Amino acid sequence: LAGGEAQREAQNIILWLDAVKSLGPQALAAVDQAAAARRLGRAFGVPGELIIERNPLDPPGGMDGEYANENINA
Repeated sequence: LAGGEAQREAQNIILWLDAVKSLGPQALAAVDQAAAARRLGRAFGVPGELIIERNPLDPPGGMDGEYANENINA
């Protein structure tokens, strides 16, 4: 993304995360927080070697794996 576009995306992500956080822990559990951190890092121009990429064996979803647990029973 171009510099200005990346900054706008980062600001939008932060606003969205703040809004979700205000809804409480159940809403925040729906956020893939590691993916959000990686996306923000890229938007802010953080060097790639500082960002740990997702392990393909990790389940998708929030840090507590709630998404993965919901889909097991689906």
